[in-house]
Amino acid sequence: MDLLWFVMSTAIFLPGIGGTELLFAKQKKHFPHITTPPWLAPLPSESVADYAKRWAADFQEDSYTLIGTSFGGIVCLELANWLPVSSVVLISSCIEKQPLSPTLGIIERLSRAIPDPAVRWGATRLLPRMVAQRNSLSSEDRELLKAMSREVDIEFTRWACWAALRWQGPPESFTFKVFAIHGDQDPIFPKISHPDIQIVPGGGHMLTLTHPEAVIEFLREAI
Repeated sequence: MDLLWFVMSTAIFLPGIGGTELLFAKQKKHFPHITTPPWLAPLPSESVADYAKRWAADFQEDSYTLIGTSFGGIVCLELANWLPVSSVVLISSCIEKQPLSPTLGIIERLSRAIPDPAVRWGATRLLPRMVAQRNSLSSEDRELLKAMSREVDIEFTRWACWAALRWQGPPESFTFKVFAIHGDQDPIFPKISHPDIQIVPGGGHMLTLTHPEAVIEFLREAI
């Protein structure tokens, strides 16, 4: 079944703000053909919708399965408006319109107010420590987080925070299949109540790291 799916649909994974394909490392072992394309460089003051429309021109396959965590899921929903998709799979992302955590607004304002070296220090030293503590990450997961932080694209991160805060949200209904998994303790998207979603008790915003087996089983069903 998995082999047939790989032949029929090209699967890509988009991480959240500050993340890389390492965020999908535990799932990649079970789904090795899922790839993570490099982000397209955003234009100044470009909305998520316009960004996705422009990026879609780079995708040339006949069918896609789009898998995204957090902000990556938002981009997947927008890309699906312009690409031939079999489904969109959301992990710790937004399946319904809701206010985002105030933390994102604080990060966005700070990232624009302080110089690049200070942003880099915060991204590589302070933020990984805070995320690790809040999500009770293992030592292995902490190392993954540190590795991701060293690859942070500051300009893309600034834009992504700005764009996420101004996103209009998904439509009330979708013209494509959507599968979603979400932690009931997620601080970024805290008010998920959509009926078509798998809830992970005790799960926060880093489900691919903290609840890898739940995500793997979910992906087997979703794709």
